[in-house]
Amino acid sequence: MATENQSPKQQRLEHCNRLLQVISRHGRQFFYSAQHDRVASLELDARGRL
Repeated sequence: MATENQSPKQQRLEHCNRLLQVISRHGRQFFYSAQHDRVASLELDARGRL
């Protein structure tokens, strides 16, 4: 992960995605889909929007 080459928005997005992964591993496993075996994530499009 090269954070020095990323925009602040991209850095915040990566932090959010790491938080979603942590939340998905505990308790009621919010943000985790057992049906698809994956964790929800946020992504930026080509315009830099969520």
